[in-house]
Amino acid sequence: MAIQLRDYQKECIDKVSAMFRGGAKSVLLQKPTGSGKTRTASYVVDSYAAKGRQVLWLVHREELLMQASMTFAEYGIKRES
Repeated sequence: MAIQLRDYQKECIDKVSAMFRGGAKSVLLQKPTGSGKTRTASYVVDSYAAKGRQVLWLVHREELLMQASMTFAEYGIKRES
């Protein structure tokens, strides 16, 4: 299943990408509850994985890990050992 993003989610990814291309070493993206942070991040993870790049996903709560795992599974993003 392809990940479909809303326009404002695509805009966030475009802005973050532009910052990195502009030389930023780190970027913090903050979005409100219900804005699709996990879906947006899933799109980025899937895009990097499709290019053979590695992604490290860190969370500080088990609930966030479960949420992300379910979203990744929904979109067919598989964990590599």
